Amino acid sequence: MKTLLLLLAATTTMVAQQPARLLGTITANDGKAIQVKSDHGQETLVLPTPQAKIQKVAPGERDLSKAQSITLADLQPGDRVIVRGSTAEGGLLADSLIIMTARDISQKNDAERQMWRDRGVFGVVESIDVKDRQVKLRTRVGMETKTFTITTAEKTEIKRYAPDSVKFTDAVASHLDEIKKGDQLRALGVKDEANSRLTAERVVFGTFRTFAGTVTSVDAAAKSLQLKEIDGKKTLTVRATADSTVKAVPPQMGMMMSRMAQMGGGGPMGAGGGVQGGGPMGGGMARAGGSGPQGSPGGPRTGPVAGGPGVGPGGPGSFRPGGGPPDIANMLDRMPVADFASLKPGDTVIVASTLGARQDDYTAITLLAGAQPILDMLAASQQAAQMRAGAGLSIGGSGGMGGGMGGGEGGLSGLGIGMMP
Repeated sequence: MKTLLLLLAATTTMVAQQPARLLGTITANDGKAIQVKSDHGQETLVLPTPQAKIQKVAPGERDLSKAQSITLADLQPGDRVIVRGSTAEGGLLADSLIIMTARDISQKNDAERQMWRDRGVFGVVESIDVKDRQVKLRTRVGMETKTFTITTAEKTEIKRYAPDSVKFTDAVASHLDEIKKGDQLRALGVKDEANSRLTAERVVFGTFRTFAGTVTSVDAAAKSLQLKEIDGKKTLTVRATADSTVKAVPPQMGMMMSRMAQMGGGGPMGAGGGVQGGGPMGGGMARAGGSGPQGSPGGPRTGPVAGGPGVGPGGPGSFRPGGGPPDIANMLDRMPVADFASLKPGDTVIVASTLGARQDDYTAITLLAGAQPILDMLAASQQAAQMRAGAGLSIGGSGGMGGGMGGGEGGLSGLGIGMMP
């Protein structure tokens, strides 16, 4: 707060320069000025002019005639704000501040998430029939896999995630014929659970990739790193944004996974049991709606997705009794958040990303550090499966849920990207 006060003192000599607009989150308020962090991470001092209009609107509301006048004292850290004014030395002079409170956003996000759970379905595209406007979607309900038929109409809103972006606000209008097999898709509409059918009002989909590698260099200031893919063939650049989630495998969990790997795929995992799941890799995209921060209904997900694997009989993140595979998706979801700056050369990471505009440059949705024990455990389980099927070890690939790294039995198929609640 001392920094804010010093900056505020400097504003007494501010000279307005040119019109400016700022969208971000309030991080501090001393009663005279606020500090705002943009979605790109830049901090800006905002000083309202004596004539500034400060208004509160409900999340998603576009009609300012419904706005409520408030005072600067009402603004709280975490509130979203759109500032209009003019640039000045040391910050921004504000003529207008439009506020969405953190509390209102949270309440609407909760309602949106519940709506998608109740009226939505999430899964991996199996087939598309453009003529009949239908999509076959493979979903997970508890321990079962089932196929939903999604029927669209001319009025159905269809969007897809943009390359190099993890925000729903960047999703672009799309068409049914752009959806392809292996894409992850969520549809909202009238659901007939008994007959596994849904008439869609809204559809959002994306093409994702999950890959692993060894970090070769880190630029903490730019929040980017380079890694060598696990097969050693390619060097990739991975970038993190304010919307990316960075997590790490706790040392104790890593030791447990290493012991499992040494068992050669037997023991608690069962003989050749694959690694299953269907939820996002600890956060996922979780941005779909158009009302919360960056237009999302809820921000990063922190629980099993609708249509995901849910919680196994042994509890969240547990090893299932009866020789079944561990619920990796739940395990990952409960791993602690880590600091990007803590990454260093030699670390093994798993990255979940949208497909970028360049094949060697990715924006991370989720980055999991300390991932070597997971890869060892998956390799051990795959080796057991190969003894039965004669298949080759698969560590790399694309797709996300159901595809992931090395889709199929024993593959990293449970580390797909969940796009919504």
